[in-house]
Amino acid sequence: MEHVIVTISREYGSGGRQVGMRLAAELGIMCYDRAVIELAAERSGMSPEFIEGSETKASNIFYNIAQASFTDYTPLITYDLTQTDKAFFAQAEVIREIAASESAVIIGRCSDYILRENPNVINVFLYGEKNDKLRRLTQELGVSREEAREQMKSVDRGRANYYKNYTGATWGAPENYDLCINTSRADISGAVAAIKGMFLDKQKGTKKA
Repeated sequence: MEHVIVTISREYGSGGRQVGMRLAAELGIMCYDRAVIELAAERSGMSPEFIEGSETKASNIFYNIAQASFTDYTPLITYDLTQTDKAFFAQAEVIREIAASESAVIIGRCSDYILRENPNVINVFLYGEKNDKLRRLTQELGVSREEAREQMKSVDRGRANYYKNYTGATWGAPENYDLCINTSRADISGAVAAIKGMFLDKQKGTKKA
């Protein structure tokens, strides 16, 4: 049986981590979130904190290199890569190795683009209504509504820039994903159920109409 990968891109506060962890638990597979960062840190020698923060430090021109070729990290060492670029490639290598070895849920890190040539990948984008995202963030982080609003703007801006820099595409654009879910309408359980259905169909080698 072929490995099936679910990649989850998400707006900040939309519940992406909860969806990913619950989905993985129901399917009996791993959910990779910070683990990708930690594995990339081990092999690159960079700190996990730097790699995690690289989402907001990406260069503005490097995506041209990424689009040209990054099926193999090694040839690109000839370029004058920034530390942020090296962090991206270290994570890409980890993500490709996960996809080659097991079925899994992978959250963020441009994993949908990195695995774009893999036919057994389901790419998901989660979004939500602003008030619902703010409510979730204030409850989970214990911050004020104003602090949550500023964090939400900052994180989503960083994710959009990071995605654009390394893929040349628009983060959140429907054409980049197989399934886009509004978690304000479907809630966490509904999102998990929808993705799980697609996963099981893909695993059986079938496609939904």
